[in-house]
Amino acid sequence: MTLVTSLRSTPSVLTSAYCPTARVIPAAHASPSSPSHTPLTFLLPSPYDATATLHTSTYIHRLQVHICQPEMENERSLVSSCAGRHDASQHVLAMVVVLPDSPDTIRRLPNHPSVNPAAPISHSFLSSNASRAIVTTLYNDLYTTPVANLGHSLNAVDAYARRILLYIPGRLSERSMCIARAVGWELHAVPFIPPPHDGKGIHYRFVDQYTKLNLWKLDQLGIERAVYLDADTLVLRNFDELFDIPFAFAAVPDVWDVQFLLGFNAGVLVLRPSTDVFAHMMATLGEARFPLKDAEQAFLNLYFGADVVRLPYVYNGNLVIKERSPVMWQAMHDSVKIVHYTVPKPFPKVGKGIVEGDRLRKAIRKARNARGGLFREEIGWWERSYNDMQIEHRDALSKCDWIVDGAIES
Repeated sequence: MTLVTSLRSTPSVLTSAYCPTARVIPAAHASPSSPSHTPLTFLLPSPYDATATLHTSTYIHRLQVHICQPEMENERSLVSSCAGRHDASQHVLAMVVVLPDSPDTIRRLPNHPSVNPAAPISHSFLSSNASRAIVTTLYNDLYTTPVANLGHSLNAVDAYARRILLYIPGRLSERSMCIARAVGWELHAVPFIPPPHDGKGIHYRFVDQYTKLNLWKLDQLGIERAVYLDADTLVLRNFDELFDIPFAFAAVPDVWDVQFLLGFNAGVLVLRPSTDVFAHMMATLGEARFPLKDAEQAFLNLYFGADVVRLPYVYNGNLVIKERSPVMWQAMHDSVKIVHYTVPKPFPKVGKGIVEGDRLRKAIRKARNARGGLFREEIGWWERSYNDMQIEHRDALSKCDWIVDGAIES
């Protein structure tokens, strides 16, 4: 019955024995509806195990203790709000107000959606999708299957825009291009853009990535707005609202390093194509100073660093978020629109040829078990989409089977 003694004696007993970080609010700030029944008021940080202990003891010993987790941030409002939630006719010995604490604040995010489902849609959007494009890139056969699965996921959410796939002539097999077309990609050849400084310092997997800058020349195809998606992304929900944001460039903050960063990730980009901007990029690329290892992403962060509009993480659900902050990932779980399979990938990231059959199943199994199975659910999303694609596009994909793997387009 120590708890009873604590509540009936002094606040210091409870704060020292049960919650050293609790603070006592004077009665003048804590008056409930009935001033004659002013309880002791303790502000406890959340999460705190003593809260659960206090709640259990309250039930067992039938103590009159009011426990409240208010939504407001102002301290006086916190207490006033809690005071108004209990029956004023009952005598309250103590009122425990559980405050949000920094390690747990993510659980107390607003419960309204991060994206307005009733966002205004322009008349041009309703009339035609010819000036809008969802774009990805394919620089070799290895990523054919991910690109096809991405295309299928766009179909599944009824994305309203042209689907343009940028590729470098001479790099893809005929079968690879056939598979891409089978799920709805419109192929567009672009020139290879070599990395600056003869590739010095660049990561070996990023040598082709500067070719992505050809995105800004899509105005030559009549594209006014474009959403770029890396080949290792998967679309879970429609994102047509991105075409109507009134900004020239937008992206999602990066999360790759140990902490969340000021820079953005180039796996999902929203842009207004402009050949003039492209020309300026090319004119400054050789002289710009940025971390060469990170290729075009580092360059774009330098080029648009002061102007980029930062989008919510739901538009680039980088799996690293789940590893860095599982609580944050859980908070955004039901609203993620685009998943980015940075690590692990449900397909090989090195090698040659189109990945399918046992080779693909082995990669999926490896990714499912990575990090002790941390990403099992998300890998399952990709696998289910792939299986659905195989069924839904069976006829179109079967027409690609007769093409000899390895045949290169002219």
